[in-house]
Amino acid sequence: MHEDDVYELGFSISDSVKSQLDDFEPSLIHISVPDCAALALVQYARDCEIPLMGTHHSNLPEYMNHYPGARWVGHLIAHFLRHNFNFLQVLYATTPYMRQYLIDTHKLDRVTELRVWGRGIDLDRFSPKKRSDKFREKLGIDPDDVVICFVGRLVAEKRPDIVANIIKRFHAENVPFHALIVGAGPAENEMKKLPNTTCAGWLDGDDLATAYASSDIYLFPSSVETFGNATLEAAASGLPLVVDLGCSGHLVKDGVNGYGCGSDDLDAYYQATLTLLTDDEKRAEFSLQSRQMSQQYENRKVMSQMVANYSHVYDEFYSKYGGHHRNRDKQYANKDSFLAGTYPKPIALALIEFFSYEIGKLLTVSFNGIPKVPRYNPTSDISVVAKYGRYEQP
Repeated sequence: MHEDDVYELGFSISDSVKSQLDDFEPSLIHISVPDCAALALVQYARDCEIPLMGTHHSNLPEYMNHYPGARWVGHLIAHFLRHNFNFLQVLYATTPYMRQYLIDTHKLDRVTELRVWGRGIDLDRFSPKKRSDKFREKLGIDPDDVVICFVGRLVAEKRPDIVANIIKRFHAENVPFHALIVGAGPAENEMKKLPNTTCAGWLDGDDLATAYASSDIYLFPSSVETFGNATLEAAASGLPLVVDLGCSGHLVKDGVNGYGCGSDDLDAYYQATLTLLTDDEKRAEFSLQSRQMSQQYENRKVMSQMVANYSHVYDEFYSKYGGHHRNRDKQYANKDSFLAGTYPKPIALALIEFFSYEIGKLLTVSFNGIPKVPRYNPTSDISVVAKYGRYEQP
């Protein structure tokens, strides 16, 4: 099992972690994974009057819609996430599209300020310069083959079924192509059976960068991405994009560096990919445009935005709320939000934390063969505990 197949969730923070936090004296706490450990951090921040912010990374409730009979699980997750996020002063969505989604679907703007903060890319690592004929030869890909690339977990919500359907259709219609599948998951065995297809398994680092750059088209029909890190990596590597117009619309300009397709629109994905397969000039032009588009997400630019975000949250906590969470609570003590001043962790979750901590066992939950919740890890959710003033703008 690859580490990317597993979601690590914490159930609490230990006394040792609290002691380390006390010694560090953070001026701001940034929640990255909204689980039980995050709620414990929320309580710590409230007790110590430390500003709280968070970033939204995974659209977990939407994932459940892709598994038969699991929609109700998505509703439970959504309620839990809303409970968690309501205690944050600011929540940063990854794109304007996701910010609006969180408003329309979860009404998060009623309590928490929603802002946008994107993701960055290492433009030296992910570059068209990484293209390698030796890499293609090693995988049995001919020099003249036009390679369709998919990178991601091979699970239902990433829609490998659409990719497989398109591959089968091209093969039946004698359209020349080669498909490169990078990733693993429950659908891997089925993908290995596809014609003209190479499954490389999981790749990372320079190997992954080489795989992108040695391909020619990026096909990724997932509609549950909160940002699309893999899509940005593909664009930085100079690949024309065929992606979901909704969640990936910020990375693709239709007819400029690729094509945006409607969710589940198999024909649109097929036609867009076929156009790029058969038009060398358009593919070359889109490649240049993808690389150019990706430059706005260069890591240093995004890190500068992060420093500005921390400054905003820190300053607002004192200027607007007087350095006290209870002052913020008073503004939101209504039926549409959390009950002001209540302990952030529901009793049921506190019991889970107690028993998991005392028993000390490894907890694993599987759904449809996909590992979802592994071991107790008290520190896995501290994305950043920011010491204000310690960071310098790059």
